[in-house]
Amino acid sequence: MEKYTYKIDNVTYEVNVKEVTDSGAEVEVNGVPYHVDIPMAGTASKPVVPRPAPKAETPNATPVAKRAGAGAVGAGAIVSPLPGVILTVKCKEGDAVKQGDVLLVLEAMKMENSIEADRDGHVVKLHVAVNDQVMEGDPLVTLGE
Repeated sequence: MEKYTYKIDNVTYEVNVKEVTDSGAEVEVNGVPYHVDIPMAGTASKPVVPRPAPKAETPNATPVAKRAGAGAVGAGAIVSPLPGVILTVKCKEGDAVKQGDVLLVLEAMKMENSIEADRDGHVVKLHVAVNDQVMEGDPLVTLGE
């Protein structure tokens, strides 16, 4: 496996190339698996766009945000459900929140996504700021009791 580190617009990407074949490559970018199509040599084709590798559906995961387990980014962490840019932050460290409260707004694929608290608690740590670029699975907010 080959490992590369790229920095694009002040965002660091860790790329692990797992397998390369004649038709494509299996890579992992910041822990997210992708399949990259590689066009045949000498053929004129449209640009190749990487697509996420299929992944198993996580039981109990909400479509807006997932709470990470203790082994991932920390218990109580709300993580980014997809890559994007933070448009607004509607909470600060120490704030009390109720389940369903909007914590921040993430723009992804030209759509605004409200990231909500998955339970009652208080904001222990705010991991992002307005205009931060995040990848899927990056911690956004950590909630405590």
